[in-house]
Order: sequence, then structure tokens, then C-alpha cells
Amino acid sequence: MNDFLKMDIFFVITTLVVLLWGIIGAVVMYYIIRVLKYVERLSRTVAEEADEIRDDLDEVRAQVREEGIRFKHVVQFFSGALARPPQHTRKKGE
Repeated sequence: MNDFLKMDIFFVITTLVVLLWGIIGAVVMYYIIRVLKYVERLSRTVAEEADEIRDDLDEVRAQVREEGIRFKHVVQFFSGALARPPQHTRKKGE
């Protein structure tokens, strides 16, 4: 075989391999970008929900401060209702 023919075959094969790897790399990058966009959208949603939860907790704290005495009475009522009645033990001979 002629040396120039060997070089041409080598360059054609090398060009095809480089093009194939480029196409595979582009497809992989496309899917990576899609996943990253999804993760970004998901993290934005989580951050918004966390802000809403924080606002709700602030409202609850404010209500507890305003109605603390009423809340205290409700807790005492339920804790008293759920408490066990004292058990009386019998003494011998009764």
C-alpha cells in the first residue's frame, strides 16, 4: 500500500471517530442541560414553599403571643382530660 493511501485512510477514520464522539457528546450535554434545568426549577419551587412555611410560622407565633393565655388554658384542659385518674389501692382487710 502506498503511504499516502494509508494516511488518507487514517485521517478518514479519525475524522469519523471525532465526528461520532462529537455527536455523542452533544447528545449527552443536551440531556445534562435538561436535568440541570429541572433541578433549578425544583430548587426554586422548594425555596418558594420554604418561604411560605416561614411566613405561616410567623403568623402562628404572632397568634400564640396574642392569644397565649387562651392557648395555655386549652392545653391545660386537654392535658387534664387525657391524664389518668388516680388509682386507689385496697388495703388488706377492706
